[in-house]
Amino acid sequence: MRLRRLGTLAPLLLAVAACSGTGGVTPGTIGELGEGIFNYSCVDDGDAVCNETNSVDTQKVETDLGINGELPTAVAVGARFDIQYFGHVTADDGQVLLLDVVPARSEDVHTMGGFIITSPGRFAFLARSPKGIVADFTHLEAIVPSDLDLWKDELQVNSFELMEGGEANLAVVPNDDTGIALAGALPYTWESSDEQVIVVGPAGTTGTPSGGIELNDDEVRIVALGAGEAQLTVARDDLSKQVTITVIPEVTP
Repeated sequence: MRLRRLGTLAPLLLAVAACSGTGGVTPGTIGELGEGIFNYSCVDDGDAVCNETNSVDTQKVETDLGINGELPTAVAVGARFDIQYFGHVTADDGQVLLLDVVPARSEDVHTMGGFIITSPGRFAFLARSPKGIVADFTHLEAIVPSDLDLWKDELQVNSFELMEGGEANLAVVPNDDTGIALAGALPYTWESSDEQVIVVGPAGTTGTPSGGIELNDDEVRIVALGAGEAQLTVARDDLSKQVTITVIPEVTP
């Protein structure tokens, strides 16, 4: 069965932009057959693509992770993400096709609640109808993370200072051995070496975090409780990164 496209991509781009709230700015990545647009989305906390605290350098996000639904340069092996397809495609009999995104090779891609690629490599994703008609496709690279970077105020940090009673937002981004930031939600644990000095909680919260909990999120909020020095460690499987935080005592008049 042959396929044909309805109209041009220009109206489609505008329609998708309106639905995605992107204001007309590149709403995704055009499929390799040019029939529509593949749109990347986050499904869990922990995906740097959807960072909300403005901790990560904007250019880094735009270059490696993609903006407004563009497909990222690569996703992390074991990370959860989702892809939708926007296209108005008909078969040669005039039937409009209902299209879902499915992996071309299912043995290395889990499909519960989005996608998780379980091994490194280059993977094809198909825009396919329930009857098995493929209208379009795209490819996505999956890479095993080799390092973690910690970001604060759009700068990578290994250490920083806080005033007693102050707070800061941090974000972690996995990357490969060339420094490319990897998309997808990974589970992380965060731990303070001294909760009398700093405590960690979910980003976007208020008050004093309870501390001592696992936070499966790429973004956290650090609160400085007392003067001193403490290490904050973020870990994912055998990868970890540590930042030293020095809390300066509050000066009373």
